[in-house]
Amino acid sequence: MSVIVAFRTHTWNDDIKKIALRIKNTFTKAVFVIIADETNGPLDTGKISKVRHTADFTHLGLPASKTEKGLWFNGDYPLYALRQSFPEATHIIMIENDVQINFDLDIVIDYITKNNVDLVAHEIVDADKTWGFYNSLEYFEQRKKCLIPFIAISSRAIDHLLQTRIKMYEANKVWAYCEGFIPSAIYQMQNPEIYELNFFCRPHNYNFSNCYHYDDPRVNVPNTISHPIRGNNFPERCLSEQPISSVFFKNSILRVGLKNLDPKYFYDLVYSKILKTGNINTVKQFNDLALQEGWIMRPEAINWALGADAEQSSISAQFSRHKNISQDAKGAVSGNINADYSFHTEYEEKPWWKVKLHQTIYIRHIIIYNRLQLAERASRIKVEISENNDDWLTVAEYPDGILFGGADKNPLVIKVNAVLAQYVRISLLDRNILHLNQVEVYDQ
Repeated sequence: MSVIVAFRTHTWNDDIKKIALRIKNTFTKAVFVIIADETNGPLDTGKISKVRHTADFTHLGLPASKTEKGLWFNGDYPLYALRQSFPEATHIIMIENDVQINFDLDIVIDYITKNNVDLVAHEIVDADKTWGFYNSLEYFEQRKKCLIPFIAISSRAIDHLLQTRIKMYEANKVWAYCEGFIPSAIYQMQNPEIYELNFFCRPHNYNFSNCYHYDDPRVNVPNTISHPIRGNNFPERCLSEQPISSVFFKNSILRVGLKNLDPKYFYDLVYSKILKTGNINTVKQFNDLALQEGWIMRPEAINWALGADAEQSSISAQFSRHKNISQDAKGAVSGNINADYSFHTEYEEKPWWKVKLHQTIYIRHIIIYNRLQLAERASRIKVEISENNDDWLTVAEYPDGILFGGADKNPLVIKVNAVLAQYVRISLLDRNILHLNQVEVYDQ
């Protein structure tokens, strides 16, 4: 056959295989292969034919120094590997591993071969100076750009691209980004045949961002192509683009996508981002949602200190996060557990930090997350609770010192015998600096 359909990927798992096979099932008139980036190790694609490559294309005359930008920048490179592997092919159709095709690809295959089409891509337009890669196209009189998760290209165009890359290197020109390089170089050819992707199908939810789960009905509409799509790792990609608050909207990309996943693939990630909002009402709302959706069987314990008002004995002019005492103290109830400190007092006699819980509760556990560096400063620690902010009950005191961590999963856990209180005060028993990461207070 004269056309090769190549599924481009740098990773391989059940989701990627499923996406690949869906694409394979959209045509019958071409050869299907995996174009596998094995820079980081071999990909076991099983019985599916594979053309392997790494980031090293020096054997084709491309300089090693230019591959430092990576194959995301040099997205045209895999085309050269395919051209070398299939010298008799007239056209290559290369499709990224996060593309969903919902139309008959044979229509494209027939048309590009019968009409000697040189390029099919999405939004082939003039590159303007606002585009981040505009300056990388200084070699070209006509600066073009396009989106290439799906690209159909003739063999003569691929040959022209490779020759142009080599000429650019020899002329010591700025190295062009692939989504500008490909259309700009092809427009240099004599009478190129160039078509927009929407000539063959409807680019539906086909963008650089806004990731969908591949089973979302909105990316399974007939006669469309969608990008980007994901499987089990959809939540991570989606939450890199969408705010966590979108989980509360039932028609949001995130919420609809989660319906297609077992909670084991997303719950911990989503819940951790909910906690990092530092808003107790958001946590309560998520508890209700998670129970309603069946993501959990029982509600999560509420950290009644999350986002609450806090104070401390002093601030450090040099090291405190905020100049205002209350703002600095609130850092320890933000929900953002990490290795660093969230508030910082001055070096003083018995420095202290205090939080007023959102309501009076029967305290059962207090969890203190230490700064991991210089953790010994908090070793001689004292913890007190109060219902009225006047009368204090000591629930833990370590005059001989206790070393504890925090983000390393070794925080100080203090068990309290269900004492009614609204205030928690933490202080040191000596002259020192108090700087902790987080403090959590539970009635469970």
